[in-house]
Order: sequence, then structure tokens, then C-alpha cells
Amino acid sequence: MAELESLEVKPDEDLNHHINRHILDRLVMLSDGIFAISTTLAALEIKLPEHATSLRQVWDESGYSLTAYVITFLVIAMFWVGSRDIFARLHIVDRVMTGLTLAMLCGVAVIPACAHALFIRGDTNVVFDFYALVMAVCGALNLGMWGYASYAPGVMRQEVPQPYRAERVLVAATMPIFFLVLFFMPTKGALGALLPLIAVLVLLRRVAIPAWFRRNPQKTEA
Repeated sequence: MAELESLEVKPDEDLNHHINRHILDRLVMLSDGIFAISTTLAALEIKLPEHATSLRQVWDESGYSLTAYVITFLVIAMFWVGSRDIFARLHIVDRVMTGLTLAMLCGVAVIPACAHALFIRGDTNVVFDFYALVMAVCGALNLGMWGYASYAPGVMRQEVPQPYRAERVLVAATMPIFFLVLFFMPTKGALGALLPLIAVLVLLRRVAIPAWFRRNPQKTEA
């Protein structure tokens, strides 16, 4: 088994730098573990019929659980991509960054249970509101991570350009806004539109906003 980077002995490295590497490594390991467990728990909620004779029967009996898995995986994947990208650009992990990350992971760990209650048990009123609220809180914490890392002095590496920081803060802001809108929508309409709206959110975050920043670099430099 390969040795963790934070435990490697590097000549001429001072103690503070070694501690910073170790803290970052441990936080990344914890984050990846929680993201992996959350997506696995979501997959375990898929209930396939034992004696199905056609794909139509599989969908009729398991459509809700399959939909719950797809939505849960997509949302958790978006949080993981944001976590991966921000950790790759950090210079240090201080107490504020650690606290924001742990709080977001606390919410991410609850997402599979929320999806199970919503799509499997069929509790579509208060449970949907709780589901949307958990997503909005996780999104707000992710936004806090990007905002703090991007603009707190010395947290993010100096080489990371300001336009990129502004782009990622804007991208992170789409998640809490999106789920807060769903929180205030009628439950039946929001539930039916959830999967296509998630697809629109992914396109907005990964395609539309980055494309806008590439076309308007002078605006983001201001």
C-alpha cells in the first residue's frame, strides 16, 4: 500500500508545511469516504422485482427507486466534483475551511435517507420539503467553502486566477438557489420536474456559466 503523501519525508520541509499537507490529506480522505458511502447507500435502495418478465415490468415496479438513485447520484456527484476542484487549489486548510467541509459532509451523508423517504416510502409533503432544505443547506455550505477559499487571504493558492474564483463561486450559488426554489414550489409539481431540472442544473453549472466566463474575461477581471 502506497504511503500517504502527508506522511512522506521531504527534505528541507518545515513543520508547518508538513502539518498543512497532513490536514489536507486527512480531510480529502474523509470527504471521499463519505461521498463513496453516500452513493453506495443510494444504490442499495434500488428495489428490482425478482420475477420480472420484461423491462416494462421492471420500470413499473422499480421506477421510483431507479429515479431516486439517479437523482441522488447526480447531486452527490456535483458536490464531489466541487469538493475535488476546491481541494486541488487550496494552499492551507484552516479551522473555518475544515468546519465548512465537515458541515457539508454531514448534510451529504443524509441525502440517501432523504431520497429513500421521498421516492420509496412516498411521503411527498413534509419529506420533500426536508429533502429540498437539506440540498439547499449543503449547497449553501459548498458556496461558503468556495467563497471563503477564493477570497480569504492565503487560503487558496495564489496561482488560481480571479476569474476562475468568481466563476466557481457563481456556479456554487446555483445549487442552494435551485433547491430553495423547489422548497417553495407545490410538492407535486416539483417532484415531477425534479429529474429534468437536475439535468438543466448540471448543464448550467458545467456548460453555460463556464462558457459565459470564457466569452467575457474582461468583465470578470474587474
